[in-house]
Amino acid sequence: MYVNDEVRELYNETMKEQCSVKNSARSYSKRRTGRVKLASDDLTKTQWESLNGEVKTYQLGKPMTWGQFDILPDDLKSMYIKRLRDKFGTSNMDIAEMLGVGIDKFVECLKSKKIPVGYARHYELNTEAWDSFINGDD
Repeated sequence: MYVNDEVRELYNETMKEQCSVKNSARSYSKRRTGRVKLASDDLTKTQWESLNGEVKTYQLGKPMTWGQFDILPDDLKSMYIKRLRDKFGTSNMDIAEMLGVGIDKFVECLKSKKIPVGYARHYELNTEAWDSFINGDD
């Protein structure tokens, strides 16, 4: 046998193997029809409910008392304060008055939670919109 004949024979054997593998894979994939099953499909109702945590709802578009503000997570506290400052131009004094606490306690809370304190000179209060918000007309 010549070298070319050996190469040709090796090539033919390799092609037969590849065709065999391809056909077996194709027939396997044709047998597997239906939906894909996930691990969560087999959970019982109690197991499923244990995966889901308690749902809490916060109304950040309304005035709050100190008790309501104090139980907010830190990121929502920061977001609430930022929203009041951006929308109404409120100072710390205005927000503390709305919450029903002293300015010192409010600023101390902001500093402990690393929320920017802000100063009154940076904000110009939109009195009409702020009064409407406080009275619940917003």
